[in-house]
Amino acid sequence: SRLSACLCGFAAHNRKICSMRIPPLSCAPLWLQYNTKMGKCVVFLCKKKQEIYCTPAAACITIGKEKSSRNWFDKLLNVYEVSEMNEKQMAGYEAAKYVKDGMLVGIGTGSTAYYLIEKLGQRVKEEGLKIKCVSTSDASTEQAKSLGIELLDTNDAPELDICIDGVDEVDPQFNGIKGGGGALFREKIVASSAKYNIWVCHSAKLVDEIGAFGLPVEVLPFGYKHVVKKMQEAGFEPVLRMNKDGSIYETNNHNYILDTKYTNSKFGKDYAAMEAFLKGTLGVLETGFFLNRTDIIISAGPDGIQTIQNPNR
Repeated sequence: SRLSACLCGFAAHNRKICSMRIPPLSCAPLWLQYNTKMGKCVVFLCKKKQEIYCTPAAACITIGKEKSSRNWFDKLLNVYEVSEMNEKQMAGYEAAKYVKDGMLVGIGTGSTAYYLIEKLGQRVKEEGLKIKCVSTSDASTEQAKSLGIELLDTNDAPELDICIDGVDEVDPQFNGIKGGGGALFREKIVASSAKYNIWVCHSAKLVDEIGAFGLPVEVLPFGYKHVVKKMQEAGFEPVLRMNKDGSIYETNNHNYILDTKYTNSKFGKDYAAMEAFLKGTLGVLETGFFLNRTDIIISAGPDGIQTIQNPNR
């Protein structure tokens, strides 16, 4: 679990990890395998000797001895494009290149947007990049502040130059679903105020047809069960989002989320009609449908970075 946490970006700075060299397979009772741009990368942990080993499938490479787990982690990432985590990082870092000096920038929410904000913070510090940002969630606001990124209230920035955010699913027609992180209302407000929109995602989020993820619908707490009833009558299957402790999940706006299956609704696959019905239902604040709302998609996967232009915008 320590090794997995380290690879996922949560390396503890003070832990010591002993020497790294190429092991015989018999010395590797625990191992993790990752698909990378260089092929398969296998990382071994030998509990008995407290040693960590790393080898790509094609050839064995000795990374070298490091006492610091942070140094080891950095060196590993420099040599290998490791895991889905790093593919999200690739997409977020690529999108940060579109941000220019003097821009007003909308920053999104989620695991891929996290890396966008991280890279913007690096550019502010290292390049002197001068930008002002509008955040879509409390989590992104806290991260941006910690990195020295200047923030504005959305009411003080009626028009943004660019908005960069993640997406939970998107089809070839640029129909997207967002709201897995519960920030869909703020995300739609910020995206609507931007001249140019970019979605960043892992390649697994590119699907032939949206729907498997479900549709988040943000509703007011007061009378939300009446909303559930209306949705069920139209064939929707809404489920109130809950926290792990059994309490009701609340958005940053202190509203509820109904995670909704819509494949059996009376609207078939007419997403625009679904959105119109839901937003016309008293008590619904916003839906997670983002239909034709991005100019480009930046996706990263095992084959590298893919940029997809929306021909309709």
